[in-house]
Amino acid sequence: DSAIVNLEKGKIIAEQHRLESRIPYLYSNIANGKNLLGQNLEAVKMFVKAAGMYQARGDSNNLAIIYNNIGIIFLDMKRYQKAIEYFNLASTINEQNGNVEQLIINYGNIGLAYKNLDSIHLAKVNYLKSKELSEKNNDESELSRNFYNLGNLVIMEEYYMLAEMYFDSAAYYCNKNNITYGLMLLDMARSALYVKEGKSQIAITTGLSALEKLKAYDMPYEMASMYKILYE
Repeated sequence: DSAIVNLEKGKIIAEQHRLESRIPYLYSNIANGKNLLGQNLEAVKMFVKAAGMYQARGDSNNLAIIYNNIGIIFLDMKRYQKAIEYFNLASTINEQNGNVEQLIINYGNIGLAYKNLDSIHLAKVNYLKSKELSEKNNDESELSRNFYNLGNLVIMEEYYMLAEMYFDSAAYYCNKNNITYGLMLLDMARSALYVKEGKSQIAITTGLSALEKLKAYDMPYEMASMYKILYE
């Protein structure tokens, strides 16, 4: 709370001294702080103010980032159509600007929103767009995420062997680039897959291994998800 108060004081000083270039940046930081405190709609209001300023000055790169951030908030709120609306605004700008790095993220986020709406086809279309750009951009970190997302998606279609292949590809890039968090997520995903396949013993072994790693890295949210996979 004190950090947000200080940021708001900074915003007032910037406004008083006509430091226009700093104001949208401060609005964005206040928005991030409010979002962390669970004040989602207040965060959206701050981001919208920042977006208006970036739009007025023609700063399309920062405008796209703000739209993506707003989309993530709506995604967390489970307002998936609203999230897609903002992710599409971001992707349109990034397409025009040729900003491949941000487009990879935008398409992945759109895919996730559609997955949560059970729109598997549209989720797959956007996940594959993200993967194609990751390959062209030689972005192995994002490729690990792309394959992980695709693996989770095809489980919904009961394409279990294909899911295994996607997870293997994700693991390859995670191991190659020392992406520890990605490997822990993959252990969780594989355990859930084995449960679906009725492979209870390997599901438990993989899940318990994931729990040990998650505990070591102090990740209570992910641990709760792993317990749910194993014991529900």
